[in-house]
Amino acid sequence: MKFLFCLTFLIGGLVFALKANGIDSLVNVNAPFQYVEQMPEFPNGEAAMNQFISLHLHYPPKARDAGIKGRVIVSFVVDTTGSLEAIKTTRDIGYGCGDSVVAVMNQMPKWKCGTQNGKKVKVQYHLPVVFSIEEDEKKSKKKKHAKKPINDIQKLFDD
Repeated sequence: MKFLFCLTFLIGGLVFALKANGIDSLVNVNAPFQYVEQMPEFPNGEAAMNQFISLHLHYPPKARDAGIKGRVIVSFVVDTTGSLEAIKTTRDIGYGCGDSVVAVMNQMPKWKCGTQNGKKVKVQYHLPVVFSIEEDEKKSKKKKHAKKPINDIQKLFDD
């Protein structure tokens, strides 16, 4: 019985505190949302964003030379003006690939911002960017780095 009374007293005190201070005192109102009614959008949509990334993304030479491929995941916040902030990689494959993606994100134009209950809000966004080396590039690279015959006799054995 004492336990029930104490629990009721604690819950009542919490409700009173919320009403007195406003519920926002327990919630960080400046923290970005993860999901909202209207998610942020790159100008002219996802296809335009993919085109922008493919035009501006540079495959780091040391990653290409090492045959590095994979997915870099970049995280950022689209603020209430559509600007990108807090850009960082959350998954990186190394060799400068993550830095290359962050550089492209810093070049992006303003996005259409996200909204919740009709108000513009900050939204956390995660974007995967895939680095891959085409098979034709690999073959031409192997030919480019193939050992050159030392003399005419070695040419006979290489054929």
